[in-house]
Order: sequence, then structure tokens, then C-alpha cells
Amino acid sequence: MGERNGRITTTSSIELIGRRVVVVKRRRAIDEAEPAPNRPSLVSSLTEAEGRWLVAARHPDVVRVRRVTPAAGVLITDHAGLLTLRTCRLTLRAGAGFLAAVAVTVADLHRRGLVHGNLRLDHVIVAGADRLRPVLCSPAPPPRGRSADPAADVLALADLAVAVADRFPWAPRWRAVIDDLRCDGGVIGATGAARLFTGLEAWSSGPPVRLLDALAARVPAGAATIRARVGRG
Repeated sequence: MGERNGRITTTSSIELIGRRVVVVKRRRAIDEAEPAPNRPSLVSSLTEAEGRWLVAARHPDVVRVRRVTPAAGVLITDHAGLLTLRTCRLTLRAGAGFLAAVAVTVADLHRRGLVHGNLRLDHVIVAGADRLRPVLCSPAPPPRGRSADPAADVLALADLAVAVADRFPWAPRWRAVIDDLRCDGGVIGATGAARLFTGLEAWSSGPPVRLLDALAARVPAGAATIRARVGRG
């Protein structure tokens, strides 16, 4: 798995070190000049910042860091699972409950002064079997001396909700919550977002919504027809 962001290429691979399955993230500079003496490279700075954030987090719903080598641009974490919010198809009810759990984790981090800064579909792992739980990875903390805005994480929660709800045209209440988070995320905060998602979970548990979810699962191509019949109700 690879990712390119400006002057940095990042690759991640699942490897076996001893008896432990881990994820090895490697950063490489693209045409970066040699850093000045006593001045770390961009690769080193980013790797060190991410490793420091993960060590400070020490949260059961955040990947555990095993080794950080800033000079080499290498960061090793535990392997938490293969499914992410991008690849896992959740029902409205399951999606709302899962996002509430994500928001609770983000709120816990914010109370400790930690802003993830990179909440994207690929960076929210869907772990667990009987009970799904989120595991956050790949934070993007700011360099030393700079502060991050917690509201950015709340706005990212709204984007995650869009990805879940986009497959369900009969979810107008989701749209209202998403709009609230986008407009007033800084006021609502991650704790308020968790409450909103919990309310959506209760609404999504109603018989009409469960029936529509079941129909969509059986006949995915019929979503447009369902949309036309359900409308905005």
C-alpha cells in the first residue's frame, strides 16, 4: 500500500517480526535536498512526530507503536486488522454505532490534548468480530511548537459519516447530523458528535430502516428505485 503526499512517498507493508505481525510504514523523500547540519529532514520530522503522538496516545482504540526510527523514516506498529471504514460495508445501524465509538475515542484523545489530524476512511480500522470497534492509525500531528485544531477532527467525523450514509438514500436524519457537524463542529465537539451518532443508531434501529437496509443488501442495483419510492420520508 502506497501513498504520495507532496515531496514524500509513504508505503506500508504487513510483515512478521519474530512472532508478531506488524505494519511497517516507510517514508521516502522525493528529490529532497540534503538537510542542513543539525536540521532534521522532512521525513525524519514527520516520522518522529507520528511516533511521539502514538506513544503519548496509549489508547486501546489507537494502534500501538513498536519501534520508531526517524532517521530512516521507519515506523512499526501492531497490525490491528485488514478492514477499514473504506472497505467494510456497514448497515446504517452498525455504521452509526461504529462512528459513535470513533467519536468517543477522538473525544478521549482531545481531553488529553491530542488531535489526530488525519481521520480518513483508510485510517480507521474496523476491528473485532462479535462487536466491531475502531482502531485509529496514521495520525498527522503538527510539528513541535505548533498546535492542532480539534475542530478539524470533528469535521473529519462528518466526512466519515458521509461515506457511510452515501449508500442509503433513505437517511435524511443522517444528512441533518452531517450538516450540524460541518457547520458547528467546533461547538459540538467530539463528545457531542458521539451523542449525535448514538441518536442516529437508535433511529436506524427502527423497523422501516431495517427493512430498507435488507432490501438494499439483497438488490444493490435497486437503490435508485428505492430512492424514488421513499423520497425524503
